[in-house]
Amino acid sequence: MKAMPAPPGSRWVEYVRVAPRRPPTRHEARVNGIVHRLEGALRPAMASPYHPEAGSRAMLGPPPTIDALLRRACGGLPAGAQVVLADDDLDGRAERILVHLAHPVPAREVVQLLTPASRLAGPGVDCALRLESVQWEGSAERKVGSPLLRRQLLVFFLESSAPPLLTDALVVCEIFRRRLLGVAGRRLGAHAIPPRLSGRTGDGRRLEDDHAHVHFLVAATNGREIDTLAVWCPEGLDSIEQSIVRATKLPALLGSAIRLRPVDRDPFTGPARRFRSHTPFLPVRHPKSRQGILRDTPAEQVVHELERRGFPAPVRVVPLVGPWSSFRIVRQGKSGCFPYLGAYGFELEFGEPVRGPIMLGRNSHFGMGLFLPLGFAGAEAGASGDSTEGLHTHFSGGTSG
Repeated sequence: MKAMPAPPGSRWVEYVRVAPRRPPTRHEARVNGIVHRLEGALRPAMASPYHPEAGSRAMLGPPPTIDALLRRACGGLPAGAQVVLADDDLDGRAERILVHLAHPVPAREVVQLLTPASRLAGPGVDCALRLESVQWEGSAERKVGSPLLRRQLLVFFLESSAPPLLTDALVVCEIFRRRLLGVAGRRLGAHAIPPRLSGRTGDGRRLEDDHAHVHFLVAATNGREIDTLAVWCPEGLDSIEQSIVRATKLPALLGSAIRLRPVDRDPFTGPARRFRSHTPFLPVRHPKSRQGILRDTPAEQVVHELERRGFPAPVRVVPLVGPWSSFRIVRQGKSGCFPYLGAYGFELEFGEPVRGPIMLGRNSHFGMGLFLPLGFAGAEAGASGDSTEGLHTHFSGGTSG
């Protein structure tokens, strides 16, 4: 820089050449592996201990490999990629397809694999590919979508020519839970099953979470045969747990196949001011006589359970006569469930509309103690017109009178 004499009364001006700052180099996301969910009835067949015949169907020529089918659907595969099928529920057909890349690949180079252009199609195969998760370089597997997006209630329509009876609600819920944990164990490992699904801590102890883990619900529109099954978790299920629930199936309980179809219809939540027993309420304590007054009656236990679970105290509890004694109320291998305490039905009336589901009492995680909004057809079919005059119990301010 050359300095020049300044005219009288002027100031010195310094010129500085400033080089523009170089923008920081962005780290390019690289992919290690991709998992797709297979959706459709004609998913690739796989041999399993329960279906050894799968995958050995007679064909005129050698079937195309799963790699070839995926390459056709996505328009190509990276060199060295390994394609693996997973049969999560051992039904003889794959539920997921896993692509392991030989080395981390920039995401822009596998766009066609992340968003397949067409279905997985071939001889005996025709299903959709839905991206489920991505394994990124230097990180654990990330679920596609927001990890904060949780759902509390998943409802399924139960289709069968011989549906199970509502009186076997506890048996149906136990079987569904057992199969759900089987799917979770095969997907995540027996020691990594989420406590929200198992109701147990990592060391096998009962989960003390104020009933925030999953409940299994069933309902019968006609009051006799189950046509709705639901999984409800007050804490909410993340996307991985939701996929496990949706992958769980029921066996043919009465000799007829059962299909669970996801639906948006929800007969459990209301809101409503009046709820009625759909399955029996099972008390958890013995009634006691103190100073000549009977305490801990079944009706009082209903009110206590409502308060413990955050519901307002009902203004009226009406005992209902119903087929409660014909229900199965003892879990398999759980003979200490106090069946001699009885089974009861009630109609609850609140001062203002409340939202369900309402499940109270013993074995409430297995379909027992379910109250449905009075507008649901099954609630009215179960004990319609069975209320007994003179048995009305009124409550005010949450205490029994």
